[in-house]
Amino acid sequence: MMRVALAALALLLLLPEIPRYAGERALFRMRGSQSADAVRTYPGDTRPLVAAATASYAAGDYARAAELFERANAMGERPEIDVNLALAYAHLGQRDRASALLARGVALAPALQTELEAKGVIRKRP
Repeated sequence: MMRVALAALALLLLLPEIPRYAGERALFRMRGSQSADAVRTYPGDTRPLVAAATASYAAGDYARAAELFERANAMGERPEIDVNLALAYAHLGQRDRASALLARGVALAPALQTELEAKGVIRKRP
């Protein structure tokens, strides 16, 4: 009886969250340019935008990745989005913009410095 009550409570707590993941579920079912449909699924949620941007980046479409990362950042700046956006701009040859975004990402989350140094994205501090 207690398990049923706990399961019902969990369902009531999680039910409002289910629509928020519609964009992510749509991305898993789609390919390529269809990802734009998933981005429209839940306005205001950056996760579908970041997922679509990451897929575009992995496919070598850095301009589309930058566009989607910019849209996600406009909804609420996050340091990991700054870093991913910087990498996309670096591939597009916009080194100054990429450097500024990396610096901003590290300023927002100083722990990123060590991780980015370890991956060779930025030079180690002397």
